[in-house]
Amino acid sequence: MHQTGARGVGSSGITSVQCLSRILREYREIQKEPSSYWCAFPINMDEPYEWHFTIKGPAGTEFEGGMYHGRIILPHSYPFSPPSLMMLTGNGRFEVGKKVCLSASNYHPELWQPAWGIRTMLDALHAFFPTPGEGAIHSLDWSPEIRKKLAKDSVNWHCNTCQETNLEALSRLSPEDQDTASKESLTHSENPLIQHINNCINESKAVEKDKKKNKETEKISDKDDEYDNTENSQKSDIYESSSLDITNKDESSSLSNEGQPSSRSFSPTQHLGTVVIPPNRLPPKISQQSIAWSFLLVKKPSNILEGVATLIDLFIGILLITIFILFVRLFSTFIL
Repeated sequence: MHQTGARGVGSSGITSVQCLSRILREYREIQKEPSSYWCAFPINMDEPYEWHFTIKGPAGTEFEGGMYHGRIILPHSYPFSPPSLMMLTGNGRFEVGKKVCLSASNYHPELWQPAWGIRTMLDALHAFFPTPGEGAIHSLDWSPEIRKKLAKDSVNWHCNTCQETNLEALSRLSPEDQDTASKESLTHSENPLIQHINNCINESKAVEKDKKKNKETEKISDKDDEYDNTENSQKSDIYESSSLDITNKDESSSLSNEGQPSSRSFSPTQHLGTVVIPPNRLPPKISQQSIAWSFLLVKKPSNILEGVATLIDLFIGILLITIFILFVRLFSTFIL
């Protein structure tokens, strides 16, 4: 069990009378009006800066039936500085042996108020158990099955410092009659820290709702874009297939009626059903003469000057090839 030595300033001499007076006053109030959900006490009354507590899992949740042990460290400047809190029993909501991130803990000293105390902190922790971790520091989001198993195993968990199990520690709780339950419910509702937590939870739910709404809007927008792309692709395929059919018909007609004027001419903007083919989508006509010039890798001359320049380029190319062949023969003769 915890030590109950004489009250007063510790042997180190660095504790303030105001701090000790506040801590001991809170201890007396907790002893006088114990909670129905948790019990807490200092390990050493001479140095009452380390407290241990045992808290019940909230009813109607996967923590129901669980009894969880934890540790509170009060700074020497308490209550003007916030305490730190950590869980010692596995629970699936908070990491074991790591400081719990609460608005009333030393993770958020800017939110701490000296009017808050150990009772306020533990009431807030009890209300905070069933809330989602959502990636908070040292928070866990384990499955309900694992949490229920941990709740069942936590009853017989033994604290080596307190020298008792959670079940033995919770025997100091007040009787849970109707009056006590209603009183605790009222205390919870009036706890400013719990109100702050509930506001944070409501804000988180609103943010999640907005995110889901935005995702649904993005999905609808993506579907519309996909439909537009598919429709444009189908129209493009119709244009291409129509232009190819027209080109094939035109070429076959020109080959069969070569030298004769065609009685029918095709307009680049001719209507094919409901499809109008723009001029830039029609493939160019390629004659046999153009294919021959392409084979020679030269541009077909459009006038005499370009023809002369083309012949000069061909002559220079043939001359360079001849010089290269002579050089190769001379080099091979020299080697042999």
